[in-house]
Amino acid sequence: LFPYTTLFRSHMSDDESKLAGRRPKRCPESRTLESPAFKDFIERLANNTLDCDAGGKVLRLKRFIKSNAGPLVINAVLDALKTNTKIEYLNLNENNLGTPGALHIAEALKVNKGITECDLSLNYIGDEGAKAIAAMLDVNKTLTSLTISGNEIQDAELRKKCRSRKASGAAFYAKGPSVEGYPSCLKPIN
Repeated sequence: LFPYTTLFRSHMSDDESKLAGRRPKRCPESRTLESPAFKDFIERLANNTLDCDAGGKVLRLKRFIKSNAGPLVINAVLDALKTNTKIEYLNLNENNLGTPGALHIAEALKVNKGITECDLSLNYIGDEGAKAIAAMLDVNKTLTSLTISGNEIQDAELRKKCRSRKASGAAFYAKGPSVEGYPSCLKPIN
């Protein structure tokens, strides 16, 4: 073997790494995804038996999973929420969802009919994610409160949808990067 293999391991494929006697690179989230505790959490969430706050009606994700958990972990949680009918308030603030996470949450909320309030604030959601959320609002009539403040949303379509849903009695909040401060940014759209 080449004596400086360890110096160049970041440039090696998995096969080359195996040949060099090193373990192949692993997904950083795989340890969480494979853990029995996480699998149990997902199963209980999907089966409505998770012991959450307020008698199982409030899920504050950071209470169960690190905020830097990664997209695969968050996607597993969102997939479990598709079948959950007990959770009414979903708090996903500051989970670094980004646009991929917003796309996944939009898909989950199209199916979930139990969640009435959702906090997606401070998640680096951009316009593409905002469009998915706007499309979800056309399908999901159960959601009465959505907080999307502190994201990178410039999308006028989402803001328009939020205004129309707000007019029907729902409380929707959004902000673009120009509104200063947090939590002062939690103001209804005008």
